[in-house]
Amino acid sequence: MTECVITSSLLIVVVIALRSLFREKISRRLQYALWGLVLLRLLLPFSLFGSSLSIMNTVPNSLTISDRPVSELSGTIDNIAGSPHDSVLFGSSVSTTNAEMMSLNQILYLIWLIGSILVGSWILGINFVLYKRLFRTRRAFHAANSNLPVYVSEQIASPCLFGILHPSVYLTPKAAEGKNGVDYVLAHELCHYQHGDHIWLILRNVCLAVYWWNPLVWAASILSRTDSELACDEAVIKQIGEENRLAYGHTLVDMIAVTKATSSILYATTTIVSGKRSIHKRLNMIIKNPKTVIPSMIAVLLIMAISLGCTFTGAKTVPLSPEKALEALVASTLRTKNEVSFQIPQNYERPEEWNIHISGRLESGGFSQSIHLFDDTNDAKAWKPGERYHIELNDGYTELTLTAFLPDGRGGTLEKDVDLLSTPASVSYGLLRMQYGEVTSAGSELSDNDAKLAEDIIFDYLVKSAAWPGVDLKTLKECYLLRATDQNGTIIDYYAYLLDGKPVMQVGPDGYYSRIDEGLYKRLVDLAQHIPAVDASKGGATNVDASSDRSNLNICVANAIMDENTKQYHKSDLSTEAHTVLKTVERGNTTTVYAMALYIEFKYDSDGFSDVGGSHMPVAIAFEKNAAGEYTLKEYWIPKDGSYYAPSIKEKFPTEIYEDALDTQKYILSETQVCYAKAIEYGKINTDAILTKLISTICSSTAEASNPDAYMKAHPIEYRELLYYGDYTLNYAYSKFLKGGQTDLQGHIMLSAMR
Repeated sequence: MTECVITSSLLIVVVIALRSLFREKISRRLQYALWGLVLLRLLLPFSLFGSSLSIMNTVPNSLTISDRPVSELSGTIDNIAGSPHDSVLFGSSVSTTNAEMMSLNQILYLIWLIGSILVGSWILGINFVLYKRLFRTRRAFHAANSNLPVYVSEQIASPCLFGILHPSVYLTPKAAEGKNGVDYVLAHELCHYQHGDHIWLILRNVCLAVYWWNPLVWAASILSRTDSELACDEAVIKQIGEENRLAYGHTLVDMIAVTKATSSILYATTTIVSGKRSIHKRLNMIIKNPKTVIPSMIAVLLIMAISLGCTFTGAKTVPLSPEKALEALVASTLRTKNEVSFQIPQNYERPEEWNIHISGRLESGGFSQSIHLFDDTNDAKAWKPGERYHIELNDGYTELTLTAFLPDGRGGTLEKDVDLLSTPASVSYGLLRMQYGEVTSAGSELSDNDAKLAEDIIFDYLVKSAAWPGVDLKTLKECYLLRATDQNGTIIDYYAYLLDGKPVMQVGPDGYYSRIDEGLYKRLVDLAQHIPAVDASKGGATNVDASSDRSNLNICVANAIMDENTKQYHKSDLSTEAHTVLKTVERGNTTTVYAMALYIEFKYDSDGFSDVGGSHMPVAIAFEKNAAGEYTLKEYWIPKDGSYYAPSIKEKFPTEIYEDALDTQKYILSETQVCYAKAIEYGKINTDAILTKLISTICSSTAEASNPDAYMKAHPIEYRELLYYGDYTLNYAYSKFLKGGQTDLQGHIMLSAMR
């Protein structure tokens, strides 16, 4: 996101400067076309490739926002155990007195999300209202020279083009009076249609909703709207002939709105005029009829070509020095039971310079002998950067050393040795898939080529020197956990995910990240697709055996909820859980999580799925934490029944969360939406068909046909079900509003659910 913001902002500044410098020296249509490049950059969430031209080469990596707690960023640090390097290798976390506070990333993300929802909702709302207003008042107008429907409406102050899939031209009563005036207005609005402005308007509004906080994006939207009118004026004059320029200008003057026009940049309409100020520069252009100056046009195209090279590309990877390249190769070296492997660093520009030897001393039959397992010279092997090489081993070595050589660039040679007998002798790998910090599927131990893939991607991460604080895993919709376990039982977790469209990996939930090879990441994602999503013996897409990730407290809580409830309820196709942590208390080696826990079971049939039972109540789950940081369930507490319910909660829960623990309705909707989302994903349900049926049922009958609220009150079960579908209902409603043609009642029902 940071890369996109910086590059698109620079491109906006360049276009604003060009339109100012070459105001009357280039075609207005070329001037308008420049904004199309800005729009494309805003909508493109990644850079095309690395380049030395990219502006991102001048941006320090430190601009990346830290995901550490706000208290830590302001200096409230209790202690940091070990150096940053230790933290990277062993997943050590930084402890703070306010560990439960939201991170700066989370706060900024929340602010951005709320702003985007508000702006997006406002844009949808005002355009929906405009559509309904026009639909009720419009009258068909016969226009022989128009290939679009034409209507007359008193609800607009200026002629306009409105609509996405089925755009129409709308005229004011005044514009529909004179023949010449109508012809010019239609020519102008049809020119908007030919330019695709009805589509560009929607895309510009999408950019405003996403980048609502960036004043440059608002400026670009306003100026591009002005330039679209100038471009249409220029095209119309070319179409009607120079001799009719002044008559066309008079038509614009006659169309000046005396009341406020629907000219807000948030409306998905073109507007031929929006007031006296905006018409001034357009009349100047029509009267002066400026001509394109060829040198100016060439200069603009050259400047834009350079600007595109600077803004559509990312930072070029800095080549490794010989010293760093040797360190990277040493860090990538690994000895397993039957082989030695190493990886040629990706960013070393001259791979042909590598010279690598593996030698040792082998004990056999009471004799000790020196042996060369691998002896490479400069011209003997074409090394491939980023590729991992494997050398088979036998047992019985008393010495085993890898030696790598590289020219130092000054006529000498650099040398690095690795004592292979001191590297890990046996490492196993497991792969788990995660969503929003929870494990959703877990496979068995990886073997053969799959294990080598895990090894390759982890060492690709290690040799690139992770330098940026990792993200909060709970914010990631898709994440892949690679768990490395050595023969001594030491576990290190590596999390791979996409960040700003680029694959990265971080070690531990609080570790640091660096970019990893896209090809390796894609292979990892493909491998993860074959991981079973359900543990059928325990029922539930999210039910993973506690041993799969016993160091993750949130997963242990989820497993405890699943295990406790499946013993009592399990008789369905799918079991799910969702929980809200109210407070976590640590005393000695005991960690107690106070939470509101929801458990729902679902059955599937030809019509979809249904909720067939479950429970929702406050729980207190106690775990014993061992020296390795793993949690073992100690107690699962639930409230007593009947009149003892509230007193038992008051006795068990901390005072400050007692009221929250009693208020089950405070959490039921969001938790149910989580469970429904899991059920939809597991069953690959067509939600559109279900939502269409629910809305039709709600709209079917009521005692008060004129009041939409009465329909919802008459069908509380269906309306509540509509809310349970969460994001699926939002997406469904958005798609319907964008298509248009909704009835008043359906529109009210969907708007109510969206809110």
